[in-house]
Amino acid sequence: EKDSRFGRRLLNLAVHALRQVLGRNAIRSVTDGLVLDPGFITSDVAEFEAATREGDGARAVSCYQGPFLEGFFLPSSPEFDRWADATRAHFAGRYATLLEALARARESAGDWRGAVDWWQRLFAMNRGNGVVVRRLMLALEAMRDRASALEQARLHTQFMADEAGAGECKLCRQRREREDRPDGSVGVLA
Repeated sequence: EKDSRFGRRLLNLAVHALRQVLGRNAIRSVTDGLVLDPGFITSDVAEFEAATREGDGARAVSCYQGPFLEGFFLPSSPEFDRWADATRAHFAGRYATLLEALARARESAGDWRGAVDWWQRLFAMNRGNGVVVRRLMLALEAMRDRASALEQARLHTQFMADEAGAGECKLCRQRREREDRPDGSVGVLA
């Protein structure tokens, strides 16, 4: 009980100091907690959520600043760790879904440069995702950039060999066999 009172006293002092700097209404007391007033303080999470709600995928992905609470931890707090991990996975999944939707929209519009940009961002998140590598290679080939498409296959192959311990995947085999194709295509549609 003594620790609880001491902790509450420290929290009250911290909130008081923050209100002096940010303004009295920046932090509001709500039932048994505190909330930041978005009119005073914004966050990448709040901006991401608002853009997603409004259907603005490009703005939402620009708000995503990386994994949720990356590098932050509370010692001896397994419940907090589970919550942070689940929240981190949730936002990363939503970010990946938005990137894929933006890439596919650019493909549908015939904007291969735009599609490549979105696929590359998604590929950077997960070099082991064969579907993403395949779509990235397709977009690069549509731009007539075979060398870059082959480089993506090489990067994927290297990742799969180094990180996943996997053997040669279909993309790698296609890359190796491309020299046999009369038109020199990468063959990602095969």
